[in-house]
Amino acid sequence: MTITAATFVINVYSLKSNESMRDEHIHTIGIQSATYPRASFKLTSPVTLPERALRGGVVDVKVTGDVTMHGTTKLLTIPIEITLSSSKIQAVGSYTFPWALFNMQAPSAGGFVNVESTATMEFKLELAHA
Repeated sequence: MTITAATFVINVYSLKSNESMRDEHIHTIGIQSATYPRASFKLTSPVTLPERALRGGVVDVKVTGDVTMHGTTKLLTIPIEITLSSSKIQAVGSYTFPWALFNMQAPSAGGFVNVESTATMEFKLELAHA
């Protein structure tokens, strides 16, 4: 099985954490979701799944595509874990990157709250068969 096209758009403005004050700050600092409310991924290279994926096995693959976040597009190769079933495709993964890759600055609040120099995007997609 070969996947030749995939596009996803995420509403990053709707992201929530366990702190409402943090959520309000992230709208204006860091990912600046008030200014850049969407992130997207567009597959640029086909992905061939091994035979065991068709039998319901979990497979590790790498997907290459254009990731747009914070108004900046980068070509990235992201490792993901894919599981197929008769009713859905599930893709799970994460990717750690320096904030500067997407022209962002790590959030800081008055010098007393700082975050690491890298950010991690994590995702879990569940897609129904058409």
